[in-house]
Amino acid sequence: MIGVSFYAEARTNCGRQVSTKEWESLSRAFGVDTIICIDQLNFECFGFSTSMVPNAFTVQSIQEIRDQFPDALLVFVDSQGISLYDFTHPDDDVIYLFGANSGGFRKQADGIDGERINILTDTDHSIWASQAATIVLADRYQRGNNR
Repeated sequence: MIGVSFYAEARTNCGRQVSTKEWESLSRAFGVDTIICIDQLNFECFGFSTSMVPNAFTVQSIQEIRDQFPDALLVFVDSQGISLYDFTHPDDDVIYLFGANSGGFRKQADGIDGERINILTDTDHSIWASQAATIVLADRYQRGNNR
């Protein structure tokens, strides 16, 4: 199982709904079979296509992800941890968690075991979760951890 997780966040052009199309497309391109939307704001993570990604669902917290996947390695992609360049991707049973565009993991990751990696950039400016996912999954693929 290779999974990604992202936060539902408000967007001015879609109100209280979150489009999952960019995550589905990204997941399909890089062999991800599980997409998890963390929805703490009671949005509707709509549009999951089970034909593109067989296992897509919504949770309220990172702890729920840990509870549902107790044996998976959780990899938190954030401004902390080792560089992606130095990280060794696991072959299987991994969920890459991408923090919210506005606030990272909101302390939800505190106390939850997992690896922490970061993407080095030229400045302290952060990048969007879907951009980070593209970089991390492409790195995984290019290093031979693909299906």
